[in-house]
Amino acid sequence: MSQPPIIYAGPTISPEVPFEVRRHLQLLYQKLGNHTQAFSLLAQKAGSASTTIQNIVEGSSGGGGAVTPSSLGFPLNNQIGVTSYSIVNGDNEALIVVSDASPIAISLVAQTPPFSFFIANQGALGSGTATLTPFSLGTISYAGNPGAASMPLLPTYCALIVYDGTNWWAWTEPIVPVSFGAVTSEWLKSYNASTGAFSASQPAFSDVSGTVAASQLPNPTTSALGGVEAVSAISHQWVNSINTSGVPQLSQPAFADISGTPSTTQVPVQSLTTTGTGAATLASGVLNVPTPTLPLTGATASMGGSVMTVGQTITATATVTGATTTMVAVCSPQSYPGAGFTWDAYVSSANTVTARLTCVLAGTPTASIYSVRVLE
Repeated sequence: MSQPPIIYAGPTISPEVPFEVRRHLQLLYQKLGNHTQAFSLLAQKAGSASTTIQNIVEGSSGGGGAVTPSSLGFPLNNQIGVTSYSIVNGDNEALIVVSDASPIAISLVAQTPPFSFFIANQGALGSGTATLTPFSLGTISYAGNPGAASMPLLPTYCALIVYDGTNWWAWTEPIVPVSFGAVTSEWLKSYNASTGAFSASQPAFSDVSGTVAASQLPNPTTSALGGVEAVSAISHQWVNSINTSGVPQLSQPAFADISGTPSTTQVPVQSLTTTGTGAATLASGVLNVPTPTLPLTGATASMGGSVMTVGQTITATATVTGATTTMVAVCSPQSYPGAGFTWDAYVSSANTVTARLTCVLAGTPTASIYSVRVLE
């Protein structure tokens, strides 16, 4: 009997699957084919009339059947449509197939090692993720997640699960990108190589290079920020408002727009002119005042120093050029004469002022020169 050639008889694998993953799948299906043909040859040698080979086609539907071994090859446990399943001893070296629109819970119940099985989440009935969780004790380790409490198996994924008597170990295939629907204003920010899942977020301005264009800026409103145009400085003007097109409006402020009071350095100096005699006037910022005249002053000789009786008056004169008898004169001692004395002055003749010291209490006044001033 001639030995038939061993050929690849697995399903077609999408070219979108990465080459390394596609090659692994091809080798797995080839190994399955090798086993199938080997059993077929053994059956022929034993005189078997026929060999039944069960093909498992991805995407088929079923309904939670028990372990159904083929006459030769791997036993099949069809759990499609079932959302909760516990591993049993009969699953050893079997292929468990699951699929549902809802999440699928797979309980990894401890078995007697060596114990292993294949599991495939076909995705035929929906996008439910199968979660494999050790029952009661132990952990499950898979790519990038050693000693995990559970392992997700996404639709279209398969895995080889091995139990060592304490913990579970998994080898998953393929790790391919999972479809991710567009989300408004978000971008893809990361990819999980263990699950094939993408994550997205809304980018911040700091994530974007370049500068914003004027056409991308909104116009400002009284309640929202927006773009504003530049404006050239104009002497004595300020920005009093910005319109809804982002254009600054300028105007010159009035005194009523300014708070507080001006300091002396902020008040401008007015020009001062003299106009001879008469009242001062202010016109066009010019203050007109009469021409000032110098005061008429003089001093007497010293008076006092001798005893005086009550009512006694002594005098001294001072020369004051320009003094006339129509003018008023005053005097003041340069040294205080004492409490019992009074003093006064008058213009006694042209250019002459007489100062008088009168005794109101008998005593000796302190000798003093008296300063005199004549008022026009």
